[in-house]
Amino acid sequence: MCLQQGDFIEYSNPKYPDCNLYIVISHSCDIARDKQKEPYIELLPCHIIEEIDGNYSNGRTARKLHLSISKDNAKKFYCLNANEKLYVNKEHFSYTFSSCINKSDISIAVLQNWLAFRYRREALPDIINARLSQIKFKKSLKKVKDEVRSIFVQLDEDKKSCTILFIINSNFKNAELLVSNLISKLSSSINDNKELSQTISFASRMDYDFNYDEFLDFSYFNFDYLCDE
Repeated sequence: MCLQQGDFIEYSNPKYPDCNLYIVISHSCDIARDKQKEPYIELLPCHIIEEIDGNYSNGRTARKLHLSISKDNAKKFYCLNANEKLYVNKEHFSYTFSSCINKSDISIAVLQNWLAFRYRREALPDIINARLSQIKFKKSLKKVKDEVRSIFVQLDEDKKSCTILFIINSNFKNAELLVSNLISKLSSSINDNKELSQTISFASRMDYDFNYDEFLDFSYFNFDYLCDE
């Protein structure tokens, strides 16, 4: 079968009557497997939207993903909802099928990470959440929603303190400076409070200099904190 993970297909399903475009999220290996062993292909409907919200781009949240798609020299914007997964029998697809899309801004790496983060994102303890609220963490992050590609958290053994690591998006001018200023501001907010300063610390790393192997003790931070859901 010619379908691969990340392909967009024209498809219709009565559950989502307003959608005629779907993205294939099954792993390519599972698509290629015999239908007796892997009988289904997993799809997500692509809901058309007016514009991309940076809070939902690049896999920032585990629930929604915004992306752009170009077809016949026209660009449109779409939203994927992780809880709308469909399982479609392979018999519905032609073995000569190919993708109907010319170009999309979503990479396989972003798609795979977004799908995986739904199951391995970090849910912070209440005591950490409460103290992040004290320094208006969520409000502050919204100001750098494009400059911060992702956030990782390392919880101490007692789960009462943590280090927050910002991964800086090198595609944006002055991103490193803006994130550095953010860290300074957040750090300043906690320095006068001994309880807070012993609970939360911050660090940053450029995306091109980030090596997952160096941060095996860190977990992906649930970026939903950037959104009002």
